[in-house]
Amino acid sequence: MLKASKILGTISLLIALFMVWFTSDLIIAAQTANDGWLFFGFLIIAIMISIATAILSIPFIIFLIKLKYQQMKYYFYTHIGLVLVLIISITFAVLMLR
Repeated sequence: MLKASKILGTISLLIALFMVWFTSDLIIAAQTANDGWLFFGFLIIAIMISIATAILSIPFIIFLIKLKYQQMKYYFYTHIGLVLVLIISITFAVLMLR
């Protein structure tokens, strides 16, 4: 179970890094193209990644109950980081869509 926790933590970290890269790419593209479809497309991708995050939250809760916090610090911090990055990215996309 500890190995699965590390694998899921690595997946959460990779998704969070992808969202940071994708959001920074959106910021750069928004300066040159002021198109509403750009932000709408980003919002669609962010919603798909939020579904993946919700799916990753199921084993997160199970591992948190079974393993306790001390044995899954890496997965805990990467998953919380992923959720925060996702919230910031979706908020940014919604604000720019207006």
